[in-house]
Amino acid sequence: MSTILYNANIHTCDSENPLANAMEIEEDKVIAIGDFKEISKGNVTGKRIDLKGKTILPGFFDAHAHLWKIGDLLTFNLDLRDAKSIKEIQQLLKDFSEKNPHLKWIRARGFNETMMEENRLPTKEDIDKIVSDKPVFLQRTCAHIATINSKALEICNITEKTEVPFGGEIQLGKDGKPNGILSETSLGLAMKHFPQIMDDDYEKMILAASHEFLKNGVTSVSDPAVMPDLLEVYKKMDREGKLPIRIHAFPIVIPDGGSEVFPVPDLYETNKLVINTVKFFADGGLSGQTAATSRPYKNSTSKGVLRLEKESFYKLALEAQKKGFQVATHAIGDVAIDLVLDVYEDLYKADPNAPKHRIEHLGLATDEQMDRIKKIGLHI
Repeated sequence: MSTILYNANIHTCDSENPLANAMEIEEDKVIAIGDFKEISKGNVTGKRIDLKGKTILPGFFDAHAHLWKIGDLLTFNLDLRDAKSIKEIQQLLKDFSEKNPHLKWIRARGFNETMMEENRLPTKEDIDKIVSDKPVFLQRTCAHIATINSKALEICNITEKTEVPFGGEIQLGKDGKPNGILSETSLGLAMKHFPQIMDDDYEKMILAASHEFLKNGVTSVSDPAVMPDLLEVYKKMDREGKLPIRIHAFPIVIPDGGSEVFPVPDLYETNKLVINTVKFFADGGLSGQTAATSRPYKNSTSKGVLRLEKESFYKLALEAQKKGFQVATHAIGDVAIDLVLDVYEDLYKADPNAPKHRIEHLGLATDEQMDRIKKIGLHI
């Protein structure tokens, strides 16, 4: 038996009929939207609910949200978003460590040094004062920079002699030794030592984030950086009917901190899960000064970090394109954007009918680059 919601202000997705005052629902599907008199003609016995003029909107779609990471913050990770100083980070870290003595690694995310009293990144010494007997990983809000403590440096065997991976940075202190601050691909030198996330843990993260999205009216999400193990969990949950929202998952091709390249998976599409886009990272973040720019950052000589080499990027992207995948590339700085546009132009020379590729974030594009984007016809 269906239910009719009436006396409502309903915004539809139909451009020809954008507004309605009633809708009919059967089980979990909307079967009719329009005028109450017309809809009720065919339903004289169903349940009716007077919404008294309330508004109904279609579900929102978040085009770029790292679903499992949001779920991680809601479940297993220490949330540092409200920290206004390194002292507050230290207190939060102390409390979290005492409440979770079973954790082999302490992971936290969300600090932003530009909003903190000290106006600097925390270092290993700041963490060592609070936790020195187990590894700690504090990730900046942008997720492109992290600070680890001395125990983590020891476990990961990161020293002043460690070879810095292409597209990464290992900061050194005044003593010439690592100060615990890692950026871009160097984060992988630490992350590969994390305890393996089990399928059940991923499921808890996905469900926690999904329900948080649903509470705010978001019913579809693009998760734009998915590792192979997480991808399999998404597929498993989809097969078992456990995904509360629709997910567009972007598999990662080049992981951080390693030389292994992940194979491009097969295309996949159901009502709840779509896998037809692969993800690359061309540079870092703007606020953390790791986006690759042609000019140095203010009060700095740094021009950010370019994470891809053109030849290898093109080769991997072409392989994905041949399998029918869209290519999505994170590019914020103008130098990174130039690289991506060069590769995308070559991809379309190889196949003019390839899927429309996309650039994530597109932070500092020049007028000339915007003209190129328009000419190529990209999603931005």
